[in-house]
Amino acid sequence: MARAMTASLRDARSAYPGRGHAIVEMGPGTGAVTRSIAAEMGPDDTLDCYEIDAGLAAYLRRTIQSEPAYAKARERIHVHCLPAQEATSDQPVDLVICSVPFNNLEPELVESILRSGLRLLHTSGSLTYFGYTMLPRLRRLFATTSERVRIDGVTRVKNEFARGHLLTTQLVLANVPPARTVTLRPSPSGGNSL
Repeated sequence: MARAMTASLRDARSAYPGRGHAIVEMGPGTGAVTRSIAAEMGPDDTLDCYEIDAGLAAYLRRTIQSEPAYAKARERIHVHCLPAQEATSDQPVDLVICSVPFNNLEPELVESILRSGLRLLHTSGSLTYFGYTMLPRLRRLFATTSERVRIDGVTRVKNEFARGHLLTTQLVLANVPPARTVTLRPSPSGGNSL
């Protein structure tokens, strides 16, 4: 899954060799995807991670400073203890990689996070997020009415953003449980807003 989440970074480095890329990760948690991003980073790439949980943010900072996997990029990785939707950047961002578990959130929060991530993007940038392929359907089968409404709302929000942006997906069957990455790119005709 982490390799699939960083495919856009590899694509960007191939398309624009020698150029530094500004990367934002939303919801890095313990750093499973962060580690993959660091491994793919070029010498001029920067990474800003936005983690809402203070304990996880502190853990990630310690991990970045101590693990050899981060050695080549640790000085260019910054961890901010802020909600994903409060991510900021002084320059347009090339890549937003969102590890936030959307299927656990309220639809309004998912919309806020997606809007925030897309707002940060350079016109040639991309936003990638993930979802477990069968989990929403399975949860819906055993959910209360209010939970079904929430699940359907999250699906509706993701579908609305997919319609407004160029979209690619990648199925990751080797993940447990199987998952899909979704990459949104600003539409040439519609910019990066709905």
